[in-house]
Amino acid sequence: MEPKNYLLINLMASPAVCENLIVWDGDVNKWKPEDGYLALPAETTVAADWSRNSVKEPWALVDQIGAGRIGYTWDGQRLVTNQPEPFPVAPTENQPAQSGAEQF
Repeated sequence: MEPKNYLLINLMASPAVCENLIVWDGDVNKWKPEDGYLALPAETTVAADWSRNSVKEPWALVDQIGAGRIGYTWDGQRLVTNQPEPFPVAPTENQPAQSGAEQF
């Protein structure tokens, strides 16, 4: 078996949370998570993360494969981000444009 990144989920926490990212080959004869923990392959686990949506509602939680990170909560089927919704940054107006270095 080839080593892969796994998300280590603490099922005893309330809510269940991803506590660590580990490299493991998945062989439970060599190692396995302690009782109360779950190891999920990072590249195939679904995670709800913020993604640009539209102009009216710029951000939405979208299920993405492989987007899980430490701190995300586990709802039994997917991970969910712990980050607050991003806020749109107003475009800057009247910013001076500069091309190249100025000579003095």
